[in-house]
Amino acid sequence: MAQVTIEINGRSHVVGCGDGEEDRLRALSKYIDTKVRELAGQVGAVGEARLLLLTCLTLADELGEAYQDAEARRAASEGLEASARDAELRAGDLQSRIAEVEASLARRDDVLTRDLDRIAQRLSAVAERLAPGG
Repeated sequence: MAQVTIEINGRSHVVGCGDGEEDRLRALSKYIDTKVRELAGQVGAVGEARLLLLTCLTLADELGEAYQDAEARRAASEGLEASARDAELRAGDLQSRIAEVEASLARRDDVLTRDLDRIAQRLSAVAERLAPGG
């Protein structure tokens, strides 16, 4: 187990941590020290215990807001995923409907082609009868 010396509000503290976690612990302690010093500047002369309590509450509030933000983003992401799934289903339904319409149009095209062929044959027969010598 490693030991790291950190400084909070001008006081040094030796704390233990897992091997390889030293840099992370130093970074966290600098963040905490910054918060303590900010609060000390805002609230003035209060006891160290009270200052650390206020710092803890401030950090807990920040953490709570971060959790709420993460939850809101997760919920929004889930909503977008659900919307995407719905859009895929609608697209699939539309593709099926388009295929049905295309098939129906192809059948109507066949019927119209047969009807036009019959009309063309009748017109040809009429034209032959009306032609001179017919």
